[in-house]
Amino acid sequence: MRIRIITKLITMLIVIAVMLSLSVGSVFALADQNDESIICSVGADSELDTVSAYDICLISFDISEVSPYRALLVTVEKGSYYTLPELTYPTYEGVEFGGWDLGKPGDKILINGDTKLKALKKGDYNWKIGDVDRDGDISISDASRLQMYLACICDLDGKSYTGKYLTAREKGVADIDQDHSLSVVDVTLIQMHLSKLKNVSVIGTPYL
Repeated sequence: MRIRIITKLITMLIVIAVMLSLSVGSVFALADQNDESIICSVGADSELDTVSAYDICLISFDISEVSPYRALLVTVEKGSYYTLPELTYPTYEGVEFGGWDLGKPGDKILINGDTKLKALKKGDYNWKIGDVDRDGDISISDASRLQMYLACICDLDGKSYTGKYLTAREKGVADIDQDHSLSVVDVTLIQMHLSKLKNVSVIGTPYL
């Protein structure tokens, strides 16, 4: 019994020591299907000294749809902004990298917890201004979804409202008047466009 308790304590101490040794911007091993080493060029925006393990968030990358390489891991400080990187690894033949599910390379996202980014193939989803619910069509459901978001009923993805940080793409497709904020004006513009009371030329155009 005593041996098991001691063993468990030692294991816990090792885990804590490893977590405390992680510094912001640390990059873990990435290997292809043949386990060959590869250098990762992705890192955090800034280099910081080691911080508390409770303030460290892990960013993982699922690139399986576009590349044979395994996912890489990056550590950043909780509450910091992370710039989405370009994909620097070879892709499958005939496949082009089309950005991440949370935005395009260069967009900054707020990190408040462990985050998983999924690489998209070019053409996987064409983000269109006005397609708030991202079903591929501009309809009254887009106006309703934005209205419900503004009323704190649900997030833009339709899930229960959390007030989570919106990525540049999520906000961009709903910001119809392009004033860098979401309001009832954006809802009204979608409604007017659908009812043909006003031709809002940006609606339906690609968000790049």
